[in-house]
Amino acid sequence: MDGGQQLAIQYRTIGDLIPCARNARTHDAAQVALIAGSIREFGFTNPVLVDDANGIIARQGRVMAARQLGLSQVPVIELSLVIGPEQDAPYCDLRSRYDPKLPSYLCR
Repeated sequence: MDGGQQLAIQYRTIGDLIPCARNARTHDAAQVALIAGSIREFGFTNPVLVDDANGIIARQGRVMAARQLGLSQVPVIELSLVIGPEQDAPYCDLRSRYDPKLPSYLCR
């Protein structure tokens, strides 16, 4: 990869993953059930993004669905993020690219 970190998929125990308290996206029971159905039918094809402390950056709904399915581990990609004001970058990216109605306080 040019100028960035190489991504590697690892497997981590679901109980070790820490949900993000500031997660702007919420998943009701029906959404989690749909995600679980997709995982059951097609497998876990979209790894969870985590930081170096096992904090979930993205795909929290997939972790909820994996729990519902009784999985003990999920595939993850660990991202090394900058500590400081830039640490909100994943949330800003999510807000700007996918849902401009997400709360602006996530992007300071």
